[in-house]
Amino acid sequence: WTGIGGTSITDLTNNANYPNNPSDNSIVAGSVSTWQAADNYGVRVTGVITPSQTGNYRFYVTGDDQTHLFLSTNSSSANKALIAQVPGWTNITEFTKYTSQKSALISLTAGQDYYVELLMKEGGGGDGWGIYWVAPGSSAIVAVPVARLSPAVQIPDPTISLTQATCTTPTGSLTITNLPAGFSSRLDNGAWTVNKTSYTGIAAGNHTISISLDGCSKSTPFMVSSFVQTPTAI
Repeated sequence: WTGIGGTSITDLTNNANYPNNPSDNSIVAGSVSTWQAADNYGVRVTGVITPSQTGNYRFYVTGDDQTHLFLSTNSSSANKALIAQVPGWTNITEFTKYTSQKSALISLTAGQDYYVELLMKEGGGGDGWGIYWVAPGSSAIVAVPVARLSPAVQIPDPTISLTQATCTTPTGSLTITNLPAGFSSRLDNGAWTVNKTSYTGIAAGNHTISISLDGCSKSTPFMVSSFVQTPTAI
């Protein structure tokens, strides 16, 4: 989310465009970002961590500026909890500036998916974030390996049922199915609405229905055809 001043996470989360209207969406290729990328922006990074061994893990987070790290007890974001945070700013591998950067020991099970989320708010100057851990049997603080990461959510293709305009009903309607609970939708540039599956009174023309889930979104264009009634000769 670009063009947002301030260094606090609340500057991001209180912005009108958060969470459903980010300036950009992209796949992150790892657990450490590019540093010194820009100013006055915020990020929300979501994913799934799947450990390869069972045991106690300790997580560390770095960030510039304020950064929060959340972890769930399973693959659902509904069970996430704040486990570590940077209240001010750190350098990329500065792990001991704040005691809050380090999580408690967390027991993870091999092969199980755990939802992870990071929020970071940048004001000016240096910027970036990193997610690290100490794995069982090790004392080294390392970036969470790419092999242990995967996208948090893949939005299924919704089933869109479109009813075209008719002679007696000059507007169209649309119904959305095949989506999990908790999604948000919007028609064109309208407001996002949670779990809204039906739109009526759609004027003739080109439109877009957008779906958002856990910070990811996809849009599907469609068209409502105009219906011209032919006058009956008398």
